[in-house]
Amino acid sequence: MGYKIDSNYSFITNYLNTQSSNKSTASSGANFLGDYYAIKNGSYYKLAKKFYSSEAAGKTGSTTAVSEQKNTKVAQSSANSAANDINELMKDSLYEKIEKKDSDGNITKDYNRTAIMDKLNKFVNDYNSVVENTGELSDTTVLNNAVNMVNQTKVYSSSLNRVGIEIGNDNKLSIDEKKFNEADLSELKNLFGKGTSFGSNVRLKMLQIENAAKSALNSQGSLYSSQAITNASTGSMFDSLF
Repeated sequence: MGYKIDSNYSFITNYLNTQSSNKSTASSGANFLGDYYAIKNGSYYKLAKKFYSSEAAGKTGSTTAVSEQKNTKVAQSSANSAANDINELMKDSLYEKIEKKDSDGNITKDYNRTAIMDKLNKFVNDYNSVVENTGELSDTTVLNNAVNMVNQTKVYSSSLNRVGIEIGNDNKLSIDEKKFNEADLSELKNLFGKGTSFGSNVRLKMLQIENAAKSALNSQGSLYSSQAITNASTGSMFDSLF
């Protein structure tokens, strides 16, 4: 029984005929013929396609791993900054009243609200960055510390609201400037007081998040992720085939 072979593949027949006297080469030629029919019936294409799809999935996994690492780095940096912001908001000198002259020339004493607002805005921005980036992470230690911090903040929601700091549905903070400018900022000073306070509790959580993020980054820095995905890709040679 003979095989019908396209003229486009006549080189295969020539190859087999010229090598038929050599047994080992004939065996190699038989393998080559098998490859030819695998190509002809589409099974080789399907196999290559399947492999290529696996490599594409690997690339997606690698992208996810890169995104995880990026969010962890931002969370670590923001947590460190937020802890430093709280240190600034804890300073007694920030709440020393200064003399102010109104349009009629009357002199009164009030908090330096502009300076306090600058410090408070920085803290809120860093706090929100921690919330946003830890929410994207799969590391349970970092995530649990962030959840505890958010819950700790909610305990102080009423006091925070009185000085213009509001907690949104997304757990991020925002500042109502009108309410802030009308508030007695001695309450804000107490919120960021030394000892047991909102500021000291959140600062502790920020330091825990920073340390957990460092540990997570060390784990992510290994060759394989927890899902055994590497950042390397070997499937690019198939790009021109499909």
